[in-house]
Amino acid sequence: MGGDIFYLRTRLDYDKFVPLIWGFYGRLGAEGGYIRGLGQDIRINDRFFLGGPRVRGFDTAGLGPAAVLLDNEGNPITGFRPDFIGGEAFYQGTAELFLPLGEAARELGVQASLYLDAASLFEISGNTEFEGEAVFGDTAKPRISVGLGVAWESPFGPFRIDFAKILQSEEFDDTKTFQFNVGTSF
Repeated sequence: MGGDIFYLRTRLDYDKFVPLIWGFYGRLGAEGGYIRGLGQDIRINDRFFLGGPRVRGFDTAGLGPAAVLLDNEGNPITGFRPDFIGGEAFYQGTAELFLPLGEAARELGVQASLYLDAASLFEISGNTEFEGEAVFGDTAKPRISVGLGVAWESPFGPFRIDFAKILQSEEFDDTKTFQFNVGTSF
């Protein structure tokens, strides 16, 4: 099998955990990515999407360029979730302070943290607008959230609850004050 979709895609990722005093420790993380089509536009399913557990306070695939329906006067129609169409470039950064909860919590696999997440997803190429809609949120301006998270490494896999306060967002970003995530460990 073969295909005729050609592009270059790159991602850089950095995480650093630092022990601090009195049982606290910190995490600094940064990530960025870029995709470029080779003689063609990038398809929507090949673009990057952000939100969810990577950018807490924003729904999964809930930030960045979004196609929004317009009324007959060209104004955005409210009450509908926009279609997030991804981006060809992104950056994301995290600063997190893990709180000491004691030996019992550590043995149970429970940890709590305070965090600041900042990210942006932007740059789309090709024809992305159709009649009756417009693209909003295609900007490199950061979206920023702060909050408190509690994680548990259960026997069934990791569970995480995050409470977020959005400090900066764009008009049609899909924000969430409370998020619950379940994952798997490998």
